[in-house]
Amino acid sequence: LQSLHSKIIAQPDFARAIKELARFAANPKQADMLEIAQNLVLSAKGDFVNISDEISGSLNLSYKVKVTAAVNSPTEQRALLVPDFFDFNMPLLDGGSPQPIRCEFMYRIPESAEAKLSLGLNIVDKAYIEKEALDAVVANIREETGLPVYLGETK
Repeated sequence: LQSLHSKIIAQPDFARAIKELARFAANPKQADMLEIAQNLVLSAKGDFVNISDEISGSLNLSYKVKVTAAVNSPTEQRALLVPDFFDFNMPLLDGGSPQPIRCEFMYRIPESAEAKLSLGLNIVDKAYIEKEALDAVVANIREETGLPVYLGETK
């Protein structure tokens, strides 16, 4: 999950990474998460809007684009909703107990018809989650050893 944080990668690579993480899926369900990663398609629709100023004779031309995300499921005839977040329940450290981790699900429109769709995850409150895990380790070391534990940064 750490290796996907704040990265946008090609859909096949993202789908392979999600397959490795799917066992930790909390929401959407494991099968749905995999299907979204593998079969997400984006469609863009644009409209030109003309705004003319009759007094000055000027013309403003704008283009509005609306992007729609959908999952084309090859296995089932149902519509999967594309979530804003992927939620995982996984240990932060080896041997630790599972913790809830929320990730913002990101997708980008391909730059050309030949380009692949790009997908990614952004771990929500990543710095806070890491600090909380570190504080728990420090508290455990202090409790088990009875010795003072100091946190600091190396420069």
